[in-house]
Amino acid sequence: MIRECIVVTCNADDSAHLAPMGVREEDGAVVLAPFRPSATLDNLQSSRQATLNFTDDVRIFAGCLTGCRDWPTVPASRVAVARLRDTLAHTEVEIERMEEDEARPRFFCRRLHE
Repeated sequence: MIRECIVVTCNADDSAHLAPMGVREEDGAVVLAPFRPSATLDNLQSSRQATLNFTDDVRIFAGCLTGCRDWPTVPASRVAVARLRDTLAHTEVEIERMEEDEARPRFFCRRLHE
């Protein structure tokens, strides 16, 4: 099953980068597969952490697609990446391994906090 969420990663200047993404689970790991090229991919490769933010607020999804990415965030509990302030739930993850792919590399992540 694919769960749609807002993935927050950390840009090089320590600002939050928000991107809508479908995530799934495989053998107990959370799997992220951002398209190449993307800021999310670059950020995952450099920081190796993210937060997965589950919301039913369609304005956030639409805003990410139209360039409105200035949604309130707060510090996460276990990773050095922000999380969205107003969500139904969130998960903090750390990358354990990556599988290369020309179009969509796959990041296998361990849950650190839910």
